[in-house]
Amino acid sequence: MMVFQNDSVTLNELNNEEVKRQIPLMIYLIVISMIGIVGNSLVCYVFAKNVSRSTYRIFVTFVSSVDLFTCCICLSLHFVMQFYRYTYDNKWICKISISMNTWTTMTSCFVLLCIAFDRFRKVCYPLNWQVSLKAAKYMCLASVGVGLACSWISAIIYDIKKEKHKVYNVTIFQCAVTDDMKETLFPFINNLTFAICFVGVFVVIFSFYSCIAVRIRRQMKWKHKGKDKIGTECSKDRIATEESKDRIDTEDSKDRIGTKDNRNRIKITTEMSYEMTEEQTGETLESEQDSNLNDTPGKRDKETDVKKRKFKASKNNRCHTMNRSNKYKTSKIMFMVSLAAIVSFAPVISLLLTRSLNKTFLESLDNTQRTVYNFFLRSYFINSAVNPLIYGILDVRFRSSCKRLFSCDRA
Repeated sequence: MMVFQNDSVTLNELNNEEVKRQIPLMIYLIVISMIGIVGNSLVCYVFAKNVSRSTYRIFVTFVSSVDLFTCCICLSLHFVMQFYRYTYDNKWICKISISMNTWTTMTSCFVLLCIAFDRFRKVCYPLNWQVSLKAAKYMCLASVGVGLACSWISAIIYDIKKEKHKVYNVTIFQCAVTDDMKETLFPFINNLTFAICFVGVFVVIFSFYSCIAVRIRRQMKWKHKGKDKIGTECSKDRIATEESKDRIDTEDSKDRIGTKDNRNRIKITTEMSYEMTEEQTGETLESEQDSNLNDTPGKRDKETDVKKRKFKASKNNRCHTMNRSNKYKTSKIMFMVSLAAIVSFAPVISLLLTRSLNKTFLESLDNTQRTVYNFFLRSYFINSAVNPLIYGILDVRFRSSCKRLFSCDRA
């Protein structure tokens, strides 16, 4: 560390020394920005082009657009501010930068609440009214409005703060809460409002996903019980069929010189046993010996219609099971997105409340502690970069679309 004399140090030298201490923070911001720009651009492109129209597509595209704005604009302005730790004197960029950070953070929180509500309706009340595509768009716009309503106060309490350095006889310039505002309740009210909104929103989100988890668990239990019941019935039917076949084989062995009519009767009885098993298990088996039966055309048409209805019902059942499975997977993905937001927002909310309650908190930190403080104060930026990673790990459709996009033989 460079050592300065109190009477010879200049503001630029002091600023350069502080910038050197913040190099790890700037590297962290660069990495977050690059991952976020690439990942969110990919998410926006894939979901806008390859995913069918749904509320899931609208919400994910909107969240990724907000995160992309954060990584491109907010992080860029924040990164530039790190080069002017003690010489920052642009009042309007300071206000705009802080306000945009607040706006994107609050917008993301409230749109995650809308997503949780949408998943709650789809899983817990699938037969009742659902969030429409138009309603999902209105929810996104409402989240933008809520974010703006919560961010305007940041432009008032943040300004260029002038103060003497605590060690050197130098006046420094920082984008921070001014001394005049510290004497009022506005900073505390601002931070308390954020904390209440943060806790309230994520408590509601957690409640929604808890209900979803309970619902999924019950449906899985019903599904396993249904499988066990069907399996038991199928086993009984197979046993009955085998006993019938054994009985017929025994009778046939006793009467080996049977007539042609007897052999036809045995064949018809065996086929009827298999048809009974088919009706009870719901399977659609095709008979290869219909031509040998002396049935009328009308009877064969009825049997064909019955088989078609069974096949259609089986197909609809498979589609229903697949849709329900997709709902569960989508809910799991959005829960992980919400959990990532909670983890990334919690440190900055805690630090803001601590700073508001303890007026001497920042002055009591040494250089190392201040560096760690600056890291956690910007933890919310992680949320803007981690969401594409969650989609890439958990969303099979997104992962497959990315593979096709980067595949050499995609044409």
